Amino acid sequence: MKKLSSILALAAAVAVVPSVSHAAEIVEFGYKASELSTPASQAALLERIELYSKKACKRGSPFAPLSAVKDCTSDLKSQLVDAIGDPELQILAEQESEVFVRTARK
Repeated sequence: MKKLSSILALAAAVAVVPSVSHAAEIVEFGYKASELSTPASQAALLERIELYSKKACKRGSPFAPLSAVKDCTSDLKSQLVDAIGDPELQILAEQESEVFVRTARK
């Protein structure tokens, strides 16, 4: 199993809620190469990354604004996807992000 370490650096969130941002905290995320082998397994991996990011960003103050947790989650997810470095996973993550932005505007 491969492990990634990513520095969670969130300047905007640090200014708002230091306890949510976990600035400069090192997080580890493990995955298997087989999780990158098919579109279905990539989608499952991306979902796991999303859940992991939410959990990591919710540690801290229970009074943190939801917007700070969402920003933290999005940033950590992007960092983990970039650290894995799989082009197809990156495209899938970008497509999910675009769909979210499109639907969020309605």
